[in-house]
Amino acid sequence: MTARSPKQKTIVAVDDDRFELDGDASVPALRDAIEAAVASGGTFVDIAVTHGNSVAVLITPRTRVVISSIHEIDPEPEPLSYPSGLHIIDDI
Repeated sequence: MTARSPKQKTIVAVDDDRFELDGDASVPALRDAIEAAVASGGTFVDIAVTHGNSVAVLITPRTRVVISSIHEIDPEPEPLSYPSGLHIIDDI
């Protein structure tokens, strides 16, 4: 049996909306952009989300942003079950 490697997903919650970051997205760069938007009083920040899409969100000093990393492990597949027991084949 081989060990399953965990997959890491980064989720960004902006107020009540949740976005899954693209695997190539830079979290430190996103944090810097969010902090700059707050310091400027508010501006749009582009977030690279999954499947090559992007979302522009308006970040203001009143916007609540949470960035979290989630480690998911694929479940082990269920073992195959083979028929067992006595099987009678009728002779012709």
